[in-house]
Parts: sequence; C-alpha cells; structure tokens
Amino acid sequence: GGAGGSVASQEKEPTLAEELAKVAEEEVDMAATPNEVDPRLPPFLKEWLNANVMATPLELDFPLDLIETDGGAALDALDTMSGKKIPGRLKQKSAVPTEGFKELIEQYRLMLVFLKERGALLNQVAAVDLLGPEDFLRASEAEQLEAQALTGGAKLSGTQIRDRLAALEAGYPSRSVAAWCTVMLQAVRVFVLARITPKAFAALPGVFLAPPKAAKGGKGSKKKDAEDPELVKSNVYTVAEGLLLKWVSYHVNATTPASALPKRVTDFDSSWVDGALLCHLLASHVPTLVEGTGMVEGKPGSDLQPNAPPPILQGYTQVTSLSELREPEVRRSNFTKAVEAMEKIRVGLELSEDLISSPSPSIILLAALHLYMFLPQMVPRATVEFGATLGTTTTKSIELRNPAPKPVKYLALLEGSTDFTLPKSEVVVPAKDKVDLVVHLQPRFSAPVQARLTLLAQRAGSVQACHMAFVLRSRVDARLPSESKQVKTECYQSARVDFEVLNPFDETATFEVKLNQQCLESLLGPNPSQAAAAVQAASGKGGGKRGKGGKEEKDTRSAEEKAVAQALKEPFGTKQSYLTLEPGAAGTLEISVIPFTPGTFRCEVVLLSTGHGEMTYEVVATVGLPKPTDSLSMAVQSDDDGSSVQRLLKFPVKNAALDAALNLLLEERFPPAMRTKARIAGSALCRPAPPPPPATRAPFF
Repeated sequence: GGAGGSVASQEKEPTLAEELAKVAEEEVDMAATPNEVDPRLPPFLKEWLNANVMATPLELDFPLDLIETDGGAALDALDTMSGKKIPGRLKQKSAVPTEGFKELIEQYRLMLVFLKERGALLNQVAAVDLLGPEDFLRASEAEQLEAQALTGGAKLSGTQIRDRLAALEAGYPSRSVAAWCTVMLQAVRVFVLARITPKAFAALPGVFLAPPKAAKGGKGSKKKDAEDPELVKSNVYTVAEGLLLKWVSYHVNATTPASALPKRVTDFDSSWVDGALLCHLLASHVPTLVEGTGMVEGKPGSDLQPNAPPPILQGYTQVTSLSELREPEVRRSNFTKAVEAMEKIRVGLELSEDLISSPSPSIILLAALHLYMFLPQMVPRATVEFGATLGTTTTKSIELRNPAPKPVKYLALLEGSTDFTLPKSEVVVPAKDKVDLVVHLQPRFSAPVQARLTLLAQRAGSVQACHMAFVLRSRVDARLPSESKQVKTECYQSARVDFEVLNPFDETATFEVKLNQQCLESLLGPNPSQAAAAVQAASGKGGGKRGKGGKEEKDTRSAEEKAVAQALKEPFGTKQSYLTLEPGAAGTLEISVIPFTPGTFRCEVVLLSTGHGEMTYEVVATVGLPKPTDSLSMAVQSDDDGSSVQRLLKFPVKNAALDAALNLLLEERFPPAMRTKARIAGSALCRPAPPPPPATRAPFF
C-alpha cells in the first residue's frame, strides 16, 4: 500500500487547462483577459459615496481623494458605514520616503483585516495596491529586492529593473482603481447592504406584505422559523440582495393594473434597460408624480392651475407593455421622465442614459440601494387637516423634534395647491430641541384641496437625518361672505338685490353662480330644514314616502312637479348662471326674491371660477305675511241689550297675488318648454287641500 501511495504521489497533477479540455462544452477561454473594472463604475461609486457616506465630499477622480489623503478619506467612510473606528489609522505619515510607504502598507493591511473579519471578500486585494503611484513603485522595488535576496537569484541589471518598474507603472492606474473599487464595494456590501434584513423590510414604509407562514416541524418538534421562498436557497444573491429585488418587484406590481400578471424582478442588469422599473418605483412612493397634486372634488390638481404642466411621470410606459418597451424612443422617454422625477424630489444621485441602456450590475445595485434608502422617506407620515373658513387665513404648526446632539437643517418644499404657503423655505432644529414649522392656508375653494410638504434633511458632516413628507388637506367649514345684504318683503311680493362683483384675479375669469338656500325661521311652524332632517333620521334615510311594511315608495312625480315644489320652498333665484369678468373689472349680479312662505331665509351666493378661486355673497330675506286683499269696516254701537252686528266677508275664488307671484316665478326660473306643465303643477300645489269627509257614527244596533 505504501509503495502504491508513493507512486501515486509522484504522478504529475493535471493542469486546469488539461482538465477543462476534457469537457468541451464548458467553452472556457484560457486566453481571455481578466475581469476589468467598468470605467463608469469609479465616478458613479464616488457620487454614491458623496450622497450617502462622505462627510467631506470627494472632488477628484476616484480614487485620487483616497490616495492623496493617505487613506484618511477611505477610513472616514468606513468609520461612517461600520459605526466603528478602524484600527491602525496613521496619525501622521513619516516624512522619510523609505519609511512612509511601509507605514501606509501596515495601515492598509489592518484595514483589510478589519473588513475580512466582517465578511468582506478581499483576498485578491493587496495592501500595496492601495498606495499612491510613488509609494507603489518604492514598495514594488523593495519587494523585488527582498524576494531576490531570499531566493539568491541573479542580480538584475539596471535596464531590467527599469523595464520592470516601467511595466508596473503602466499597470498601476487600472490596478489601483480596481483595488479601491473592490474595497469600497465590499464595505458597502457588509455594512450598508447587510442592513436590509427581513425584519427591517417588513417595517419599511410603503410596504404592506403579510409575513410568511412558519413551516410545521415534525412530531414533537417546534415550528420552524418562517422562510420566504423568494429568498432562500439562492446561489446567486444574498438575502439582502434578494430583499432589494423583492422591494422593487413589490412596487412594480403595486403600480400595474390588478389584471396584470405579477412581475418578479430577478436581476440587476437586463430588467432595468427600459427605464420602466425606475418609473414604477418613483410612482409608487410619490403618486403625485403621476396623478398631480391639489385634488379638488376628485379632479386633478392641474384643474386648479390651467397653465400648470402635467405631472412628470404621466404617461410612462409600464412593464406590462413589453412590445412597446423594445422601441428605443419609448425607453428614452421612460428614462427622461424618471430622471426629471428624481431631480424634482431631489433623490441626490444622478443617472445617465448609458448607465441604464447598457447596465452594469454593480452600478444598478448601488442605484437600487440608494433608492431603497431614500424613497421610503417620501411616503407621507401623516395627513394634516386644516379646518378653515373661506376668505380667511388659517395657520397650523408642525412640530419638529431633534434628539441628536447636533442641529439639523431642513429644506422645505411645498407642491400642490397654492392655497398653502410657507413663510420660510428652510428650518433649523437645534440639538436636542424642537421647532414649530408654520404653514398658512388661505382657501380659495370650499371643496377640499391638498398639497404635499417635503422636508429634506441637509447633511451635516457624516450625520444624515431622515427626510419627512406630509399631506396637507383643507376642510372649509364655513364661508365668510364678501358682502352681506338684507331685504324685507311680504309673501307673493317680489324683491331684487344687486351685488357689484369685482374680479380680484389677474386673469379673465368666468364664475359659475350657485345659490345655497336655507330657511332660518318659519312663521308657519317649526324650521322646515329641521323638520325634514328629523323625518329622514326617523326613517333611516331620505327619499320618497314610506308605504306599507316600511318600504320606501317610488317618487312618481314628473320633473316639472319636482322643480316647482323645490322652487316654492326656495325664494331666491337668478337668471345669471355664469358671470365673466376681465381682470379688475366689476359686474352686477342680480338676485330675485319671490317668496311663497313667511319666515326668514338665507341665501349664500357662491361664485366659483375653476382655476382661480371662489367668492361668496350673502342675502338674508325677512318675509312677512301676505298683504291684505280687502278691508272690512263696520260701525258698532255698544248696547246692553245683547244685540250683535254681522257683516258678510267674501273670499275671492282666486288669490290674485299668489297667481301673479307664480307667473313671475315661471317666467324667471323655467324655460319656455317647461312652463305649461310647470304652471299646472304649481296651480295644483298652491290649491288648498279639500277638508276630510265627516266621520260617520256607527249604528247602535
């Protein structure tokens, strides 16, 4: 057995090329050049570090800032990402060149050990690769001389040494860039990307997913921890990378039609080339980029400002339109919309079209990670409701707290309805203190409007506070009239009130005239509005009369009968449905009063110009009893004989005043085509009801 083992050990082991030659289908090119760093990665990595990590921004081409600071900027970045002090930092590099590079090599060696201990894959990076060009050549020359002395080889000539140093110098730039990119990418992986855990993902704003169910264990064993089938058993992605892809998939499906098949994003390259994923992510977190802001009665905010541009992401091509997304113009349009949207909400990371059209997995991963950290902060934390009166200014304060030992500065951005205003666009919250951010609302519309308030925290050194977003919504509880008038009249006696309406806007405005009428007091009984509300409350809901069994009977009245019945209850009216005024011009608005019931009535005249604003005027009418149609006089002599005097009082068959008021009502408020039927309906409604038949006695037998 020993002899056989000896012979086997003396056999020459096959080389990798010989082994691969036996498997032709592998098609491995042994002459291929090693993997090179994408030239777009260093500048993008520099921008990413500036946006998320660096206290002092990097200004030179990557990695010159790290090299010129003798690794200080890199160690600062690692301190920020890891939350710990990196061991071995040099306080001051030796002024002696032959000693300085040795100190730097030891500093970088300890830095690499620190990263490897925490899971960084840096076996291909040597400390000497992180040196500056002069120190790199000194270290390479010293390493070569040391190796020659140890092996006892022939001494190289001066020409050979110069040639080798020239070759090292020529390969240094790519070697240095590759080493520093690898170090910083691995640091991002173990310190930043690793923070994406299932627990953190479940608590992420804007994500509403049910946790996976725990698997049942065997008999007598405990239940196994819940496992997400999208994250386990992957030999390509870590759990954090899988969660990042799941986050993208969630928001893509949240912004596609419910009828579409669920989309699962599985890579950081080919799925991103059409720009649709970026648009979906932005639209899901900031819906106003697609829908607009300042909603009024369900209408888009652009209706408030007719000249306002459409939302940036409106009309982007979704992932469901596969055939369209193959067109270069469609892809370019998606990318342009996404970049404009990112600039508007100040994402803080620039993407060029070539980074998306020809994606690099490392770059796309960094971009997705930045969006993962930024976009959830754009989900509104709360909706702040402003109760207000139309025509007045309402002020509310949003309390901002800062528990940190350093002050925090916020840049306030307000978009949406221009009814909301901010006195200040910047606010500073002192350390461990609080500040009230004041917001004013001067409503132009009684319908609800809204705006979006975004507070972008400005970086203070390595400290980055969280951004915040709020939805501001108005609730107009009352209207303050621009002018109020009172009028007195009697039943069936018409009156007229004129208002001089001034256009306060800088543009020509067309106002829609609306009348909101209310009976404040009735001389014929309880307040009709309260009585009607009581009846509806007792019946459970409004509508027609109740029939047998409590079922609501269908209203069989004609349109003319309904219109006349409503007009008899509402004394106010106008012939002017719209009023158009030039900027600063005045016009007359005529309000007629044709009362049929004595009491006190209030009319709120609302002039609404979509896109400009709303104005209110008020009329209060006091209606007395009808004027007497006749006077009856009699002379009576007081006697003690108990005699009486009687006079005959004749009631006319028709009420002339009532008929005249009804004719005027039909003429002013009904179109000619409806007047005939409306007159018949009005006469029937005004005719007194016949007395009930006398009750008959039941027979005694």
